[in-house]
Amino acid sequence: MKRLAICLVGVLAALCLSTQQAGAVLVASDDASDATYNDGWGTTDDGGSGFDAWSTVGGTGSAGAFLATNSPHSQINTAGDAFGLYANGGGLSEAIRSFSTSLNVTDTFSLAMDNGLVNSGGTVGFALQNGSGSNLFEFFFVGGATNYQVNAANVVSSGAAGFTNAGLQLSFTLTDADSFSFTIDRLVDGLGTNVVTATGDLLGTGAISRFRLFNANAGPDGERDLFFNSFEVTAVPEASALLCLGTVGVVAGLWRLRKRSGRRQAA
Repeated sequence: MKRLAICLVGVLAALCLSTQQAGAVLVASDDASDATYNDGWGTTDDGGSGFDAWSTVGGTGSAGAFLATNSPHSQINTAGDAFGLYANGGGLSEAIRSFSTSLNVTDTFSLAMDNGLVNSGGTVGFALQNGSGSNLFEFFFVGGATNYQVNAANVVSSGAAGFTNAGLQLSFTLTDADSFSFTIDRLVDGLGTNVVTATGDLLGTGAISRFRLFNANAGPDGERDLFFNSFEVTAVPEASALLCLGTVGVVAGLWRLRKRSGRRQAA
């Protein structure tokens, strides 16, 4: 009887685990070709699905945001469009948007980023934040440096991601409540050819509830504009509760039959 119980528990675990290994599903997406942005890109716009409306789109000083259409400086367009941020003269431009549902463990947030040239000391990149606006993770490039940087705790990287003005595909996966895996894929190398992976811990506490895009004084002219596009969140489905409950029922039924069989033999 004990051996039977162990076998049945093993069947239950295997069936539940198999559903956890199912493919990821798309739970949020947006890109600059969405009809919402036909008249431009601004605060309160709400394109795509799975995100809240943009809560901040703009800049201070000589900085701002725009919808780039057929820009020769963007390599990440969808149907010719991309989201653009410009900043010079000490200005800062930013765009902030919340996820409709905070990132859960195993969720992946991915986006395309294409920076141009960056003046010395200027900074371009994106951050993931909690509901209070505190940075939990940052990815950026500082003008004058050689490589992109990840700002997080206990970061371990498979290599260095060198500067490019030909675009990046970026993916952030929350691997547990306060840890992550992040991939940097340079388009100039060919997608999947020279991927850099970084792992580490978040900078603080609280759920990842929003993202922030920023351009801090990258410099004037189109060659120094910053572009983003193709925002997505994917999730790995949890084991089906119905399947597991059904399997438990089967186990219970087999267990009762085994007990009845034992009573008949004893009689």
